[in-house]
Amino acid sequence: MRGEYGRNRGGARYGLSVLLVLMLALMAVVLVACGDDENATVIDDETTQATEGTTEAGASGGGATVTMQNNTFVPDTVQVSVGDTVTWTNEDSVDHTVTADDGSFDQVVAPGATFSYTFEETGTYDYVCTIHAGMAGTVEVTE
Repeated sequence: MRGEYGRNRGGARYGLSVLLVLMLALMAVVLVACGDDENATVIDDETTQATEGTTEAGASGGGATVTMQNNTFVPDTVQVSVGDTVTWTNEDSVDHTVTADDGSFDQVVAPGATFSYTFEETGTYDYVCTIHAGMAGTVEVTE
């Protein structure tokens, strides 16, 4: 009898198989969660990147560009005129969101992708990345 219980009858292989299946399932969930949002707006044309401080309207031809890098929005404040478009470009290796405090826009931006929003009304639009605490910016829209 001792011989029966002392032998490995595939138990280790079964345990490894279960572990492998669980790991594959977890990887599938992560890949789905990190996928591109089908509603993302991708801009293929060339844009000018601001590096710091405040970008004035017209600095990139009737709008502004904000870069997401090192878990920050650069620049963190841009100024545009009514009808101008702001384009956010994700240069990080992780997803970010561009989420307005007032709910006027909310978009997940995958690494390497861009999101654009045209501002039709004057005001101050504060926004954050809901994934990364402390990642915040402001768009100031004037006449």
